[in-house]
Amino acid sequence: MSAGTAVVASVANADPDPQDLDTLFGGMGSHQVEQTAATVTCPGPGALSGENMVVPRRCQGTFPFGSGSPVGVEYYYPADIDRLGKAPAVVFTPGILADPGFYDAMLKQWASYGFIVAVSFDYLNTLSEMQFVGLGGLKERDLDPASPLAGKVDFSRILLAGQSAGAGSALLASNIAPRFRALDPTFRVVGSLALEPGPLAPTNFVPTPTLIIQNARGSVVPAGWWVDWYQYPGQAVIRLVRDE
Repeated sequence: MSAGTAVVASVANADPDPQDLDTLFGGMGSHQVEQTAATVTCPGPGALSGENMVVPRRCQGTFPFGSGSPVGVEYYYPADIDRLGKAPAVVFTPGILADPGFYDAMLKQWASYGFIVAVSFDYLNTLSEMQFVGLGGLKERDLDPASPLAGKVDFSRILLAGQSAGAGSALLASNIAPRFRALDPTFRVVGSLALEPGPLAPTNFVPTPTLIIQNARGSVVPAGWWVDWYQYPGQAVIRLVRDE
């Protein structure tokens, strides 16, 4: 796949077997996972908010789902990171008004395959600076001798990712991915992952291989709207919108 090519995934049109997809990608990897923030079943409105998330939802207890700060970065990584070489990094931003714990199962799965995942959040989770906050947090921990991630982050293999507003954040940051090296010569973005991206991310200039996944039944971020209208107009797209 060449740089700048968009791949939008949908079971409805390409009609692969969903069971095969679940078999290939639905399980955990070979690594046990450590995380810097524990999750609990979401209290009160946290059990109901968000769209298309696992039920019962998990929360890290960020405000208003708890007393924790709504701004920060948390990490998921292989428990045996000390025995591994440098690991590729994913910077992930949640959807708008979402607690990062909503995505706990997915982020654990990624880390179980050997990725270091930084989850950067500020409750709105909308603009591109969220990706830089996550990258900055990874850099601090990579340089901190007391951190289990010291010297373990492969900054030449960075993936920018998010869901809904956070997916828009990832795409906005991906527009300027080549300039990341001006911040740090070791930074190299190798791909972008947008799960149900929001509308605030025109992406005609995204230079990285990009996967957009839409939900045909999504109500907050409906499939086929702004992605078709202006995010990737006129480009060759493989449409794979999952209808469930």
